[in-house]
Amino acid sequence: MGVGTNKILIFLLLFFITGPGEEIFWHGFLQDRLMARWGNVAGYLITTSVYAGVHLFSWNLLLILAALVAGAFWGLLYLWKRNLLIQIISHSFWSTVIFAVVPIQ
Repeated sequence: MGVGTNKILIFLLLFFITGPGEEIFWHGFLQDRLMARWGNVAGYLITTSVYAGVHLFSWNLLLILAALVAGAFWGLLYLWKRNLLIQIISHSFWSTVIFAVVPIQ
């Protein structure tokens, strides 16, 4: 984070906006529709691949790998439980840790 960045604001945005928003879109919308169209495994794999793929534009290998692993985890969790609240809580905590508490470089 840059000089003057308010860590508390970043924490709140990640926890209450980014985490829930990403889970609602990636799993509640995209994965759900892809699984309905192409089956559970294909829908899960496509969603995980695209989620990791959009992180390629960060040019940060650690972030890309983290997105691949975390996206695979959240996708499996959604496939298993079909409960977005679990993913939202997990994603919100994860994002705040890697971006606000102990940022990855």
